[in-house]
Amino acid sequence: MEIRITGRHVQVTNAMKDYVEKKLSHLEKYFNHIIEAHVIMDIEKKNRHRIEVVLHTNIGKIFGEEETEDMYASIDKVLEKMEVQLKRQKEKIQKHKLKKDIKQAEL
Repeated sequence: MEIRITGRHVQVTNAMKDYVEKKLSHLEKYFNHIIEAHVIMDIEKKNRHRIEVVLHTNIGKIFGEEETEDMYASIDKVLEKMEVQLKRQKEKIQKHKLKKDIKQAEL
């Protein structure tokens, strides 16, 4: 998975990059068809630490965003959301394949 990290109004430090990369690598255990991840970090009005994550997968894009008073907390929360979305996508694919297999078995 290719990871791009962009900072708006914030200098992205190596520690922030490492933290995001470590957290994003955990998502691959839920969905291994992630091609690219684009992470945008933004600080607005001192206390609003906002993060957006766009995952490009073989089935399309998955988007998540979160805003808290701490950048690391924002990263944790948005990646929890992404994890739930990826689990749902994986379940949809598995159900679709199961239905397809049942239809083929009936023929």
